[in-house]
Amino acid sequence: MFIGRIAITIVIACLVSLTPVFAQGGWERGKIVGLRAGTCIREGPGLRYRAHTRVPENDWAVMVIDGPRVANGHTWWDTSRRAAGDPSGGTGWVTEDQTDTDCNNVVAPGGTTNPGTGSGNSTSWPSLNIFISLRIWWYQQSALVKWAIAVLALLLAPALWRVIGGVIIEFIGAAFLALATWIVLDLTRSLWQGVWLSLAGTIFGRDVPDLALLLSVLPLASWGLSLLRRLIRSRG
Repeated sequence: MFIGRIAITIVIACLVSLTPVFAQGGWERGKIVGLRAGTCIREGPGLRYRAHTRVPENDWAVMVIDGPRVANGHTWWDTSRRAAGDPSGGTGWVTEDQTDTDCNNVVAPGGTTNPGTGSGNSTSWPSLNIFISLRIWWYQQSALVKWAIAVLALLLAPALWRVIGGVIIEFIGAAFLALATWIVLDLTRSLWQGVWLSLAGTIFGRDVPDLALLLSVLPLASWGLSLLRRLIRSRG
């Protein structure tokens, strides 16, 4: 078991060294990009979301914190002004080509156009703000710190699962494993993202789900099925 863990660590270290080789230029998570004046910043990845900000000037620095997502014929990225150095800045989605400049309208799911506000600050639940803050913190960390967290999660999750019982602890273990899965897939996104978008686009169309998110849910789904089987046996 100890040798196996060492082997996993070596493999992960090799992936760390290979990741920069396969990295794409331009828009990437963790990079700071300059937006063009007039570009709309929306609450979500698509024209159906309200635009809460219009970029006031050229070369407006933001950090890419999530994406890409494909919707309405555009590639969308989640950006953070605060992560780029402005303490009062917020977050929002923009198109990679920055051709979304009509901030006063939103496109309904049925294709109709409705008026929007086009300016102002968006409101969100405190839990969402916490998630955004954690996500910004994650993308500000170096690759070494990210991989250290991934290795620690991979090594501790099986031990936690075996040693400590109980439904709650098992859920924590499943959530921990889900987090480790998402971290590894997120770090290797440049290796599989293009292939996934091409394959899944034929099935899902423009709104392609995030493969990293889908696979990270599997440990939680497995825990739920296991709990359901226990409940059925206890009643039987």
